[in-house]
Amino acid sequence: MKITDCTLKELAELMSVLSVESRLRIIGLLQDYESLCVNAIANRLEISQSAVSQHLRILHLKGFVTSHRDGYYTHYRLNREKIDSSSKLLVQLAVKHDTVKPDECISKGEKRCAKTKANVRNRKI
Repeated sequence: MKITDCTLKELAELMSVLSVESRLRIIGLLQDYESLCVNAIANRLEISQSAVSQHLRILHLKGFVTSHRDGYYTHYRLNREKIDSSSKLLVQLAVKHDTVKPDECISKGEKRCAKTKANVRNRKI
């Protein structure tokens, strides 16, 4: 499966959202519950309610969680379809590709790439 420019953009956005440990912890927690409010998430993860709210806002904007009002509280639920599609997108990075053979590695000026680290260190800049 070839990674396209569109896929790269999606991957970059996905990694940006998931690069924050607290967001990953929130996703992990929501996997175990049907839905939770901000207070419940904050208490279980031992982080402030305002931090949880900010992370949930980003996760909601990117489609990782959905929300519904229940009286005074807003409850958040994991969007499992988004998690599944994101997992499939990440798997594309793990696909093995053939390596380039040294005789196939030629730059624009028809010069061969450096074959050893010593050659790389001796290049003039």
